[in-house]
Amino acid sequence: MRFSFVAAASTLVLSSLVGCASSSADDHTSQGGDSPDDALTATASASCSATAYNDGLAHYKKAVAAAKERAAKNICDEGPDGSSGMIYTISGESDAAVKSCAAFQKVIDTSIYAKPIRDSLAGNLVLPYLTGKLTAAGSWAGLSDALPGNTVWGPAPGAYGNMSKIVFAAGGKATVSKLDTEGEKAIWVDSAATWSAAAGAVTITVDGKATTYSVGLATDAGAVDFVFKNTADETDRFDSLPSECEA
Repeated sequence: MRFSFVAAASTLVLSSLVGCASSSADDHTSQGGDSPDDALTATASASCSATAYNDGLAHYKKAVAAAKERAAKNICDEGPDGSSGMIYTISGESDAAVKSCAAFQKVIDTSIYAKPIRDSLAGNLVLPYLTGKLTAAGSWAGLSDALPGNTVWGPAPGAYGNMSKIVFAAGGKATVSKLDTEGEKAIWVDSAATWSAAAGAVTITVDGKATTYSVGLATDAGAVDFVFKNTADETDRFDSLPSECEA
């Protein structure tokens, strides 16, 4: 009986230790040295002042929390911690982290704990900007490489949300889509297109008609948004931030 009691107690202690280790591994701010994120955050801490690092870490944690809410489909409603899963929030908090401490570029790009951010911003030009792969000034280095796989969204004047979009693909190919709301169900109507990029400009060609858009970076109201404006008609505009939760 004594042997069985000792064995059971040992099993209980071992289980508790395993549970504690798992809990620590789930915490991207682990201070115990057993988190895969420690090396990254240590590098960030060493390269920035304590104030800048702590501010960046706070915004980074908010971005991760918002991205987790998005993964849980809590996009428009606030989660238990008060955060929502809107791209607007994830974009803004991530940018604030990088602006406070530039070393968070690498954290967002490579940390396993930042994966919810990367998943949420997949297909959005904000992600390569946040990770330093796209420069939003001067020669706009990385723009041609960043465009494939990303989408920009047209105006959202009513309850249907965005009424148009451009999806960029590799090899200078693209799809321009418009939302048809005339039938019983709204459907996207696609047109094949091509694209080319120069410093701060993207040209879209559909059915032989070329339209050049200037590319700018907007950081109004705490979010990062890439804005494509028709150089001949500024009312013709596309944004990297999709319309969410307005209706």
